[in-house]
Amino acid sequence: MSGLQLMLPPFVACMVLVAMLSYLGLHVIAREVIFVDLSLAQMAALGSLSALLFHVNPESPTTYVFALLATAVGALLFALTRTSDRKGRVPQEAFIGIVYVVASAAAVLVANKVPGGGEAVEKTLVGSLLWVTWPTIAKLAVVYAGLGVFQFALRRRFLTISFHPEEAEAAGWKVRWWDFLFYLSFGVVITLAVPIAGVLIVFSFLVVPAVIANLFTGDKRRLTVIAWSSGALASMLGLWISYTQDLPTAPQVRCGGRGSGGMMSVSRLGGWAVRGTALTALFLTAYPPNRLTAQVSLHVALGARYSSTLVHDSVVTPFDVRPALAPALLASLRNELRPGWSADVTLDVAPSGLRRHEGGGSFDAGSFTAVAFTVGLRRNVAPGASARVGVGGLRYLASQSGVFREGTGGIFPLGTVAATYALPWHHLEVEARYDAHKFITPALRTEGFTASRLVHRVAVVVRIGWGK
Repeated sequence: MSGLQLMLPPFVACMVLVAMLSYLGLHVIAREVIFVDLSLAQMAALGSLSALLFHVNPESPTTYVFALLATAVGALLFALTRTSDRKGRVPQEAFIGIVYVVASAAAVLVANKVPGGGEAVEKTLVGSLLWVTWPTIAKLAVVYAGLGVFQFALRRRFLTISFHPEEAEAAGWKVRWWDFLFYLSFGVVITLAVPIAGVLIVFSFLVVPAVIANLFTGDKRRLTVIAWSSGALASMLGLWISYTQDLPTAPQVRCGGRGSGGMMSVSRLGGWAVRGTALTALFLTAYPPNRLTAQVSLHVALGARYSSTLVHDSVVTPFDVRPALAPALLASLRNELRPGWSADVTLDVAPSGLRRHEGGGSFDAGSFTAVAFTVGLRRNVAPGASARVGVGGLRYLASQSGVFREGTGGIFPLGTVAATYALPWHHLEVEARYDAHKFITPALRTEGFTASRLVHRVAVVVRIGWGK
């Protein structure tokens, strides 16, 4: 069996799972019920294990019925325990935690009473993604398509209740009823996903892409696109490295769940730090933390960056808005593909001041931090010398003032090239980097700017590496 034949079914299964789970994850984050998916997944696992008490074949449709019934009970409990005020005396997350603990304990008790219970518990945790079959994928896709139509038809109700619950209550909607419908459909998604991917991977697909999306935008359409894209990228990286490095498939993706915990735990450290950690968590879906040093090399670089003009206007009074010369901090993970070729992911952070040049003088116009994330391909072109090309996205983080007073404009597509020379001591490298992106903000559009401006950035950095 070729590598393509082996890895194609898991890849397609991941794409189907990501399409539904990452969207539902946006609701989970908006409702502030982060662990509801874990609780429903554990209820589904309890239902599947309970079927073994009645000597039901684990692969039969009857097992799914048991799982769905258990999930429906969980959906009803979560709908009934919803509080009209998110700051109620007992937060709903507490009830969700209780359901999870009780379901987990019950699953252990049931597993102790049936033959093969331990193996069944392990399967609910890790799934069987590598051995998923095409008929299973087809059934999953058909059911998820139906659930997608259901979510689309009722999107106004579900989105309003998730993102603006006070509006739903003011309109007199039966919020608990709609909550039950939402959690029931959610439970069906979870019930079908757990046997394939396992509880922990399902949690990762639900939470990690949604959190990454929320860190970059509040627009619902962009939230969906970023969540889908980041989940799909994580799946591709995880499966690719699982195959090329001969590692277990499930842990490659499951590490995303662990990364999400670390990502949320540093959410108070500031905008660029949160986003950087989020993107690092996305890469960790492909690389298990405890094996990083054995597979890839870590590189950290420090230098200076020059950026061209962000805003130019000569209609009335000519003026330019340009970033000042700024420090550049880069962190990269690099993996050798074959002799002479390597792939890497790079996080690039550059805090800078803004200067407005007008009438022969200049004055302060605020500050920002530019955060870029790129995926690149590197080729050795001569002894000690290499060239890199990469693509990714860049986002400006700034206070709401000046050209950023109505927002920063979201994520801008970014293209980059670099030339690197390895110094003969201490794993040091000197690199010259160039990248370009188009820049415009909502405030500039309000003032009549209709076209984005091409911004060029040039940096010279010194890099040190560890590992291979």
